[in-house]
Amino acid sequence: MVLPPKFFSQVLARVAGSEEANPSNKEEWARYRDGVDPGNFQSMQEAVERDQQENKKSQETLRRWTNTHQLIKCNLIWWKDNQIIVA
Repeated sequence: MVLPPKFFSQVLARVAGSEEANPSNKEEWARYRDGVDPGNFQSMQEAVERDQQENKKSQETLRRWTNTHQLIKCNLIWWKDNQIIVA
């Protein structure tokens, strides 16, 4: 049994920080993909690590939290158990 198209809704994909594009529309999706450069991708963990190392305000906040919350500094990054700390 084949269902007619009226039973399917339009599917949209959304990538963080991007415009919406319809992967079912090959031309639209190709234009969208051409503008996506995975080489410039930065993970959230990388952003937090950079913030911990470069942002003086975050460094001061982390110093104040160290004893209160039993934080551990490992490889220049502050952790609580197995979770990275965001200041």
